[in-house]
Amino acid sequence: MDIEKLRKYGFDDYFNNVYITNINKDGSTGFPARIIAQMGEIYTLLTEKGIVEAKVMGKFIYIAKENKNYPVVGDFVIAKDIDSSMMKEIIKVLDRRNKKKEYARINARGKRK
Repeated sequence: MDIEKLRKYGFDDYFNNVYITNINKDGSTGFPARIIAQMGEIYTLLTEKGIVEAKVMGKFIYIAKENKNYPVVGDFVIAKDIDSSMMKEIIKVLDRRNKKKEYARINARGKRK
C-alpha cells in the first residue's frame, strides 16, 4: 500500500498505527482514506489511489448511534469496495488524535452535537 499521497494530508505514524491496529483487530480488508468533502450522505475520500465517493452503510449506521460517532470532513477512515460499484463504504472512523478538541470544533460549528 502506497500511503505517500495520504501523508501529504496528515496521515502520519499515529494514524498508520491506529489503522494497522484496527485492520489486525477486525480482520478487515479496508484501506485508509481522508474525508475531504461531504454532500448529504455522500462523502468524498482521498485515498492512495485518488479521489473516490463513499457512503456510511449497514453495520456502521447501527453502531454509530450518536452523531459524534459519524465521520466528518477531516477524519481519517477505513473504507472498502462495494462489489463492482464505483461507490465505497466507510466502515470505521479512525480514532482522532485529540477527541476532546475535535468534538469542541464540531460543536462550535453547530454540527453533530
